[in-house]
Amino acid sequence: MQITRPRLFELLSETSRSFSIGIQLLHEPLKTQLCLGYLLCRILDTYEDSFSVSPDLRIKALDLCAELLVELGNEDPASWQQKINNWKIQRDQSYSAYSEIKKWEQTLLLEAEGIFTEIYSLPFSVRKVFSESLQDMAIGMKKEVQSQQAGAQPQPRTLQELDSYCYSVAGTVGLLIHGLTNGASELKKTAVEFGKALQLVNIAKDFHNDWSEGRCFWPGLAYTPKQNPQLPEFTTLENGFAEIKELFATYVKSADLYIKEFALKQKDFYFFCVFPLEMAKKTFDKGCSDLSWLKNQGTFKLSRFETIALMANLGISIPKNLIANS
Repeated sequence: MQITRPRLFELLSETSRSFSIGIQLLHEPLKTQLCLGYLLCRILDTYEDSFSVSPDLRIKALDLCAELLVELGNEDPASWQQKINNWKIQRDQSYSAYSEIKKWEQTLLLEAEGIFTEIYSLPFSVRKVFSESLQDMAIGMKKEVQSQQAGAQPQPRTLQELDSYCYSVAGTVGLLIHGLTNGASELKKTAVEFGKALQLVNIAKDFHNDWSEGRCFWPGLAYTPKQNPQLPEFTTLENGFAEIKELFATYVKSADLYIKEFALKQKDFYFFCVFPLEMAKKTFDKGCSDLSWLKNQGTFKLSRFETIALMANLGISIPKNLIANS
């Protein structure tokens, strides 16, 4: 099943605000390649996070996605077709189970065949980057769903385990970006840290939402859904947030080094990177400046006005729809 370029970018605008803006700034072929990469990551993310669906079904879907990612790095069309057919059968059989997820997520799962097919139509060297970068994402997300499936009382995550999770779900995106731009080998680690930095902001601001869904990514905090649904004491939460703040500073230091390399020689790619990173920094600063969200079971984020101001400061053209909705 083919999918048109305009439809790809429609899907992108439905799934992301900041990344949609950044990707639209790029030149081809990177623009389409990163659009496909982002949509593929959101497909995997939907399978991981659809808590209304049984872990068994989500694990099977992630397994099959991992097999497709492996096949992207092979040169056997028959094997690819077999794997995509297996994936389609499983998706169609289980699709009704996803009736409670958001509409745009349901649409993304239905369009996934076209997204996979478009990636497979890319040059083999590009497909191989997708394959080598994102297999760890599917594996890491499967591991996360398996931990939910086990149902046993989890041990508190260590800082190292949090770092490993950030790598699986976002550091791998940094690897994808690094591979698609033919980045220098010495920048590989900083590209990974760039992805981790963006993810860690989500982990920080989504703490209360994650807790309500029965999981916790913060170090030192254990969640036992049936036995101990109450939040830890505020001091404990503050300590967990302090560790995240320190880890974020480490990631950002590397991320700044990564995007600095492109400030002069690749302006479009520099803006693609600097916008979400600066968004992440300012969002995190907002969470640090007032911890009432942590005490009152809330969250923190930038307003549209603050986002527009940031884009203006960075010299990025402001999309009309963002102005209209501000």
